[in-house]
Amino acid sequence: MEEANARQLVSRARKHIADGRCTSVSSNEQRRFLEAFIGAAQTGDMVALEGLFAEDVVSYTDGGGFVPAALSF
Repeated sequence: MEEANARQLVSRARKHIADGRCTSVSSNEQRRFLEAFIGAAQTGDMVALEGLFAEDVVSYTDGGGFVPAALSF
């Protein structure tokens, strides 16, 4: 990826995050989510992990041809 392209993607991502859905949550909610995430990640429970994210979450990986990238299931 060209440096200029990477900068543009970062710029768009920052704007998207700034314009995105921001809602305040309590520290108890944050802790509950974090504990659920860590528990599912440590046990490899993909169904539980997927259930923690919004339906429109997308993951992109690219090893650049030099290292293996994450696998899709």
